[in-house]
Amino acid sequence: MLSFFRLPSAPSASPVPGESLLHPYPILAWCLIAWNDFYLKRHHPGILSGKLSDIGICFLLPIAVVSVVEWGRWLWAALMRRPWSPSTPLLSTISCLLTLLYFSALQLSEGWASWHSWWVQKLLPQIQAGVTLDPTDLFALVMVPMAWRYLLFWRGWPSSSSQQSNGRS
Repeated sequence: MLSFFRLPSAPSASPVPGESLLHPYPILAWCLIAWNDFYLKRHHPGILSGKLSDIGICFLLPIAVVSVVEWGRWLWAALMRRPWSPSTPLLSTISCLLTLLYFSALQLSEGWASWHSWWVQKLLPQIQAGVTLDPTDLFALVMVPMAWRYLLFWRGWPSSSSQQSNGRS
């Protein structure tokens, strides 16, 4: 197994909603997107600058979806005065599948791309949103399984006891 995927286990104390966004990998993805969009695309446009944001987004989006759902669940639990529990492997899987579908539709469907641009313009009017259909951007989807693996290992799935029973350490 690559050492890249050996993540520190989640803190054993009470988990915080959205804490998976605070690990260095998602922070590096944010930095990659910001550096690419605000510097590289303007000063060194080219093939590389056109793909780096896609790589960062495909890693970060599933993690962000899980974090938003966790915050919503935390708020709901607080309002209902019930205990909160962090995300599950199913939520991580669903967020990755949604990312695969959304990003694929964004790169392949002109109607979806225009709908996406319209919503971004409505939500963030100061940002000039434009999507260029480019099926070669789909290569960035290789980051989605990495995000899925990150999400699973961040919460300790599979548990260390199941790894030991399979002969892994």
